[in-house]
Amino acid sequence: MLNINLLPANMQKAGPSSIEQFYRAPLLWVVLAGMIVWAVGLLGLVGYRHRELAVLEGKVQELAPQRAVVDQLRQFVEQLKRLQTAYAKLGSSGFEWSRRVDAMVELTPDGMWFTDFTFDDKKGFSLEGLAMERSGTEMGAIGRLVQDFQQHPSFSAKFKDIQIDSIKRVQDQDVELVRFLITGSLVEAPAS
Repeated sequence: MLNINLLPANMQKAGPSSIEQFYRAPLLWVVLAGMIVWAVGLLGLVGYRHRELAVLEGKVQELAPQRAVVDQLRQFVEQLKRLQTAYAKLGSSGFEWSRRVDAMVELTPDGMWFTDFTFDDKKGFSLEGLAMERSGTEMGAIGRLVQDFQQHPSFSAKFKDIQIDSIKRVQDQDVELVRFLITGSLVEAPAS
């Protein structure tokens, strides 16, 4: 084959074009084939991972009811642990509270009763009650009750500042009563 180039010398090509070189270079064919194989392999791997993910998501959906049961059991176990701790605390101090309640019964005079008792581990206690009007002696009886609480070992060991917080006369139908509130704060445990 004969090639005749009629272009001036400065415009003529010096050699074959780069495209012609591309078709002739076997190394470039190998690189191109490797890139295609790599891309196809990568797409295959991504597809495989998507199928695997779909299978795992299906298994998670199948196990969701069982997981809900496990979560409920975990919450139940945590609740039981809290109850166990509370019962342990109650067990260790239950006998002392029994003594305090017995002391309250012994120290409370006739004609006086308690309507509400509240205890808080951080604040202390509050004891609300009523006393029947007895010709002016009920106020002194409430004061003596507070002094008895302050002097009783079951109360003085656990509580300080036992005092009458409020006191007032009330009328309940045809009976005059005195409503009172006694409070006490916790004795701080010695630092170990």
